[in-house]
This record gives sequence, C-alpha cells and structure tokens, in this order.
Amino acid sequence: MTKHPAANALFVSVLSAFYAFLFIFISDHMEFQSMMHLKRTLQIPFINTFTGFIMGGNMKYVGYAIIVIAAVILVITLLRRKKYDEYQQSIQARCALAVGILTIVMVPLLLLFILTDPNYSIEFIFLFIIIHWFCVLITDLIYVVKYSR
Repeated sequence: MTKHPAANALFVSVLSAFYAFLFIFISDHMEFQSMMHLKRTLQIPFINTFTGFIMGGNMKYVGYAIIVIAAVILVITLLRRKKYDEYQQSIQARCALAVGILTIVMVPLLLLFILTDPNYSIEFIFLFIIIHWFCVLITDLIYVVKYSR
C-alpha cells in the first residue's frame, strides 16, 4: 500500500471510470440488448429480476452510482493533503485483503453459476462486477471518511 492517498484515489477513480463507462455505454446499446432475452429458465427469482433490470437499460444507474462514490472518495482524499501513517497503511492493507478474499470466494461461485445455466452468464458476470466493485468503493469510502480528519 502507498503512503500517498492521491495514488489510492487515482487507482479507484480510473477503474471506476472504466466500469461506469462500460455500464453506461452498454445499458442502451442495441447489440448488447440483442444478446439478452428474458429467459426465466433459472429457478432463482433474483437473477430473473436482475435480467429484467439489465434489459431495462438500468445498468447506467449503476454506472452513475459508481461515478458519485468515486468522486466523493476523490474529493475527500484531495482535501486531506497529508500522507498516511503506518497505522493507516495497515488498515488500508486489511481492507484490500478483505476485498481480495471476497474475490477469491466469488470467482468459484461465479463459475458454478455459469456452469449451472450458461444462458445467464452475462447476468452472473455483471452481478460479480457490481458486488466486487461496490465492496471496493464502499470499503474505500469508509476508510477515507474515517481517516480524513
């Protein structure tokens, strides 16, 4: 982890911009919409509802939420002007470790869900990305707010 809060904020902002662009761009894209169709073959109502959410072009709102949270993290970090001390770096490392463990747990589940019904692979991948990146953003936001004093 770095002593420079701006490096952390820059990393989070760049990846957030990528995900936000991806979600906003594809939410109403005609070719993406043609790859999706309401299947309702899976016996998990949440995934069937999530398919409708994606088909409705609502992923752009997820992208906007990512932009807002990343902007708040960036503003708070830039207003903070001092470097992290060793204690703050260790907490930041633990937060990164928690997100890493979440990823390690979620990847096999993602594979299991895709193998269960490949018709829902887009939904499962989007759900994975949303859960993973919002965990990163919320963890970072809590950290930045708590240690911005």
